[in-house]
Amino acid sequence: MKTEPVKVLMEEVLSSLPVPHGEDVIDDVFLAIEGHSEWLQRYDDLCHEFTKHVVNTMGGHWVAQAVGQVGQRQVTAKSDLIGSYSKLR
Repeated sequence: MKTEPVKVLMEEVLSSLPVPHGEDVIDDVFLAIEGHSEWLQRYDDLCHEFTKHVVNTMGGHWVAQAVGQVGQRQVTAKSDLIGSYSKLR
């Protein structure tokens, strides 16, 4: 699968967050990436390889899949890496 490195990064970051995950877990993952230099470098490298749009879209997809939830509605993100994200339910 071509976007496997995106999945790996999202799952690694997600595993570092406290559980249970709330409806804003996608934003939480991207905020965690912003605050961790190694993850941010990996994110930037992935954006260079796949484009930022692909990394952000697939990142949200992989996070939702990992927590077994689906998008509810689109909202503005706190993270500077993404403009918006889906609240999960």
